[in-house]
Amino acid sequence: RWLAVAGAAHLVIVDRTQPDHPPTVVTGGAAHALAWDRDSTLLVSLIGGDLIAVATSPAPTIIHREMVGDRYPAAFTDGNIYSAGPTGIALVAGDQEPRKLAGDFTLELCVARRATIVTAGRHGTIAVMSDTGDQVLQSPVDHIAHVAASPAGPWLVAAAAHDAAR
Repeated sequence: RWLAVAGAAHLVIVDRTQPDHPPTVVTGGAAHALAWDRDSTLLVSLIGGDLIAVATSPAPTIIHREMVGDRYPAAFTDGNIYSAGPTGIALVAGDQEPRKLAGDFTLELCVARRATIVTAGRHGTIAVMSDTGDQVLQSPVDHIAHVAASPAGPWLVAAAAHDAAR
């Protein structure tokens, strides 16, 4: 139903079931790192140095805003909001106590099975946060270009960065 557009000057949400209604400007600022929860009732986004959570019902409304600094991806799962960047991955807000794993995690932030959060750094380190414990793992390759996981599947996939000089 909802379509979010991250712009250079603002975050906009459009209700595709109401084509006659104008888009809703949620907030001003350079928006990036959009992520929806499973049922599209909540959107998280990075706006400049802030992380925001937007509830879509009954109308798009900011329900959480927090300064997080230099962050790249964001994710939402099971009532918790996560962000990652050059200083680490963090559970920023939600049902659990905030916590952090230090490290340079600037690649994708993925929701995996059982609400596990996975991210990686280009240097070959993978971070995993879950309610059963947090871990930092070393990849068998030195450089990672992308990481992906599925909430429905048991696998984590990482693509190795190719070094043309070798």
